[in-house]
Amino acid sequence: MPPRPPLLRIIGNESRLRILLALAKHLSDSLTVYKIAKFSGLERKVIRPHLRKLVEAELVQAKTYGPIFVYSLNKESTPVQRIMELFNDSRLLNEAPAPLICYPMRQAPRFHGLFDQASNVS
Repeated sequence: MPPRPPLLRIIGNESRLRILLALAKHLSDSLTVYKIAKFSGLERKVIRPHLRKLVEAELVQAKTYGPIFVYSLNKESTPVQRIMELFNDSRLLNEAPAPLICYPMRQAPRFHGLFDQASNVS
């Protein structure tokens, strides 16, 4: 079997395709590794090395805001445009999971009783 071209080696991995699909679904936004993990279903420790390869292949752009990295698709790249066409033709963008809604956390309830009674005894 002849060796695969470099681009096929990059996008031939399921994890990288899931990352590209998550970024394509949120094309207007830049995503952190945490958000990519939520949208792709992959663990953060798995995503980081794959993102590094996608950035090296110039399929994904990385920007830093202090200690935070955000990632987005490189829309000017011809391979990314073709991948987007493939996602649209196969309707993968419609099947990608919708963004998760984050609700503010409630405060934990205070427990009254045993500890309050012990402090009142003395």
